[in-house]
Amino acid sequence: MKELFVKRYVTLTLIAAAVSLLPFCGPPQPEATLDGKTYTIDDLDERTRIELIRQHNERVANALHNHVYEKMIEMEAEKQGMEKEKYLADLFSS
Repeated sequence: MKELFVKRYVTLTLIAAAVSLLPFCGPPQPEATLDGKTYTIDDLDERTRIELIRQHNERVANALHNHVYEKMIEMEAEKQGMEKEKYLADLFSS
């Protein structure tokens, strides 16, 4: 009976420890340091914060477009039975 209590206690303690660490498991918040002081997005005024978020979203959208473009090229090369590099070389040489 005592062993069961200890086993449950240890299990619950480990679960509680894991749950308490969840907020720290995400990616680190971006930061910049100037003259020994560290700044995060929370330190900026609302207008600057909105502009940074807009720029970030624009870069993510561009990265997604590039990714889709690469996938389209790979799919077309696969349809032609070629490797991507050979397909691109043939495409630009014509």
